[in-house]
Amino acid sequence: MALLVVIFFISIILFVVEQFLYIFFNKWYYQNGIPVIHFSVNIIGNSSQIPTVEKINLTLLDSEWIKFKLKEISKGKIAFRESLPQWKIRNLYTPIMRGYLYYDHSNSKIEVYGLLMWSVCIGVALIMISIFIIGNFLGILIGIILIVIDFIVLTLIYTVQYRRYKEFAHIISKINP
Repeated sequence: MALLVVIFFISIILFVVEQFLYIFFNKWYYQNGIPVIHFSVNIIGNSSQIPTVEKINLTLLDSEWIKFKLKEISKGKIAFRESLPQWKIRNLYTPIMRGYLYYDHSNSKIEVYGLLMWSVCIGVALIMISIFIIGNFLGILIGIILIVIDFIVLTLIYTVQYRRYKEFAHIISKINP
């Protein structure tokens, strides 16, 4: 049981560190991670120029979803994340992804990457570890049920995120710098 407490506190520390990296657009954090979404969209119009972050933000203003925050992290790469929760009925979930856009001028495409947040992995790992620490039949059964519920909820959220990121990429592909 002491091991579970230590793991729990380490998880809290990692969660706090991740939130700082997430909020302040750490370049390394936004370029590295486990990709759960990756696709490309053809650029419509002038593919030799990249629209500015300000131009993209103006284009995305009238979205019904939680707004995206964007920051250029290198030439041709724009990191994005959802702004902090705004507590709309439709958006009662914490952000579980971050991503970046890469302008591939040679192929006139925008590559979109959606990366898994560490806290999601840590949460699932905690449930799995607790199954083995508890060790009795009821603990194992509850752990398996929680993992199945997590998998279903995460699948639904990632499906929504995929649709959002796809819509986001199509809007950006039409912006004329």
